[in-house]
Amino acid sequence: MSGFTFPVGRQKEGDFYAFAFQRPEGVTRILWARQSSDLIVRVPALADEAILVSAMGQERSIEADEGYYRIQLHGARCMPACDIGGPPVFIVEKTDEPVDVQAIEPIDPQMAILATATPTPMERITISPAEQATAEAELATQVAWTATPTATPIPSETPTPSPTATMTPTSVPSPTATPTAASGELDADGSEPGDGSTRPGVGESVLSWLFIGFALLLGLVLAVFVVRHRNSR
Repeated sequence: MSGFTFPVGRQKEGDFYAFAFQRPEGVTRILWARQSSDLIVRVPALADEAILVSAMGQERSIEADEGYYRIQLHGARCMPACDIGGPPVFIVEKTDEPVDVQAIEPIDPQMAILATATPTPMERITISPAEQATAEAELATQVAWTATPTATPIPSETPTPSPTATMTPTSVPSPTATPTAASGELDADGSEPGDGSTRPGVGESVLSWLFIGFALLLGLVLAVFVVRHRNSR
């Protein structure tokens, strides 16, 4: 819309709006629908061809047909009133001479066409009596097959396995630790505790030495007696 200049030509109808003004690219006209229905209008051409620009900026060339452009305007989204109108389209034309945009031939609203969808006629299919009888027989067969109940097998009861006896482990008595007497402790009779063997005490050792000393003394006395007996002869 750069280079927009006044004056501006306006046309307001019940089904559409049209504005025209000058730009460096040429005469530019803006059109949009005012109602919810699509509309086709015949726009008087100022040149043999023009550039049609959509509301999304897409451009394409169009040619005049007997001095008019056929332009389709998409309908407005009315919820419920048509306050905004449909998406606008832009027609840009290059002219050889300056054009008074306020004096441009208006669009004839009586020539506007509502762009309604044309229903496509359905092809009529003819069926012969033989084909109809065959189709009815097949349908009856399918209905009879569907209506016949089918026996549903009842599942048999699955035997439940008996529980297997499990051996219960017998508890083994744990060995009882026998307390051992500490070193240096004595039994009631004065001996050290042990595995039942008797260790020689201090008294037995003294008796052994006394017996050895008595034997030596007796041997000495006998030796003296023998010597004296020999000398006396």
